[in-house]
Amino acid sequence: KMVAGKMFSILVVSSIFLSCLAKRTLKTEILTDPNCMKPCRTEIGHIQATGPDDTLHYLITDIGIPTIYVLRTNTISEANSVVNVDWNKLSSKNTTERSGAITFPKNVQIFYSYAAMFTRIQAFDHGDRENQLPHLQYTENIVLFDLVISHISTNLSASRFVVEMILYSNSTENMKIDTTASIDDEYTPGVFKISNWLTRPTNQAEGCFIQWKPVCYLNIPRGRNVATYVSYYGPSGLDSNLDMIKLVNRSILGAFEESTAMPYRMTATNFSFGLSKDGGYKLKNYTAWSGSIGFGAPPEEKVSTLVIIIIAVGLGLPIVIILFGGVGVCVKKQKGKQSKILAEVTRSYPGLN
Repeated sequence: KMVAGKMFSILVVSSIFLSCLAKRTLKTEILTDPNCMKPCRTEIGHIQATGPDDTLHYLITDIGIPTIYVLRTNTISEANSVVNVDWNKLSSKNTTERSGAITFPKNVQIFYSYAAMFTRIQAFDHGDRENQLPHLQYTENIVLFDLVISHISTNLSASRFVVEMILYSNSTENMKIDTTASIDDEYTPGVFKISNWLTRPTNQAEGCFIQWKPVCYLNIPRGRNVATYVSYYGPSGLDSNLDMIKLVNRSILGAFEESTAMPYRMTATNFSFGLSKDGGYKLKNYTAWSGSIGFGAPPEEKVSTLVIIIIAVGLGLPIVIILFGGVGVCVKKQKGKQSKILAEVTRSYPGLN
């Protein structure tokens, strides 16, 4: 069954913005419509991460559809906000009128931009690192996010949820999802895979990615005993899907004139949470899934020094035991042979009187 209308009450995305302060300076603000009072207040969260060579802008809002829009621009030093919002244009239902509702000053040059949009939730009842599980890696160019579905009433006895996410890129290169395996589950017990949704697979340093592990959690606190599997289906192209394009135009992405003026690519991927025999969402009325969004090549899973030492000891110690044991046996046999020869030589001579 489709769940519509109450999208943001169902989909709670809490973003954790982490920065290496030696490289980037963070500035956060909440942009609000001054003409709209609570509870109808419309808001846009803006995080500006300024570095020596560029500035990253994260715009997070539930206007239209829940969206995280990220732009890479030249270095910004202004103390005041550089995001200009025409709230009258932004509230218009006309796509043409909404275009250009959000702008930057003329001295701000956009190098690259992408957006992640959560467009649909579907329920069915059939067959350093982050400090909480699954302990995803982060750098100064990465945003971590949590998707939490909590206490949603359903009429299904074993309901599970599917979330559809759209990834936008102002590059025409075909996107792809790479899933790699590791021998190490040190940071996420029982999970040996990690997936990356890449906007520029052949030039990752100039593109962006969404990274996740195939695990979600059905209760708090997170742990292996409440973990279950996450499957993905996609990505599929949306460049000619008029219905999806109309939906995207309702987000803040449609308010940027640059987003449609430049060549772009849009793909969608569905994420399903849970397995047929894990009790489903109804068990605890809770599902939490984590991922990260970032510029450049995604961080790779590497075997830690501790694991290397454990493997070395685990494999090396038996070899050392076998080696020394073999040497000991050889030495003992050699001594036995020498003693036998000496005894035979001694018996061959008569005793002295």
